[in-house]
Amino acid sequence: GNNLMPVTINGNGSITGLSVGGLPNGTVDADTLASNSVTTAKIATGAVAASTLPAGTVVQTVFKNGESSGSSVQLNNGSMGNPAWFDTSGSGSSMAEITPIFANSKILVNFMFSLRMGDGNRLGVMAYVSMASNMSNLARISDYRGSQGNESYRSSGGTDWSSHSLFAVDDGSYQNSTGGTLSMSTATRYYNIGFYNAFGDGGVYYGDNSQRIYLMLQEIKQ
Repeated sequence: GNNLMPVTINGNGSITGLSVGGLPNGTVDADTLASNSVTTAKIATGAVAASTLPAGTVVQTVFKNGESSGSSVQLNNGSMGNPAWFDTSGSGSSMAEITPIFANSKILVNFMFSLRMGDGNRLGVMAYVSMASNMSNLARISDYRGSQGNESYRSSGGTDWSSHSLFAVDDGSYQNSTGGTLSMSTATRYYNIGFYNAFGDGGVYYGDNSQRIYLMLQEIKQ
């Protein structure tokens, strides 16, 4: 016959002789567990789904380490509606893509780079989104003051050479170049950083052994 170990309820309330899995399924419910009794180490991998996380949680991050350049790249073209891209290789070094987990998320765009600006120059720098990898039918997601948005960076009184960063938030409310709204969804979205020389002799550069380009996308649950 089977050798059965006796189960004993001790006077102090403890139970001995109970093997792992000895309680019937469903015996221990949420009310049985003491508050804060389950440690992080006891939570199974994958047990906490993204859908259970609170609003404001970053549910995914995409990091793009852009191209570096040993020579200066002149930024002397583009316009707000048809920007040129921070791109030293021709392959979209300032572009990154993300596929949202949720259809109502917001995407935080962070961009870091260096500029050398000659005296009297103005440069517009904006973040853009598109549903196409070639950035067609793009939408500008950087807001600006004034009527032209052409002074993201402005140099006066000499040459300025320093590192910069900017951020923008895509909430799915911005209109693309054809007048349609690029509403948030779970379809892949492409982000790029565009520039346009607004004023001056075009003496605006990046590269030249300075900080390389970094682009980071973060999906924030709503």
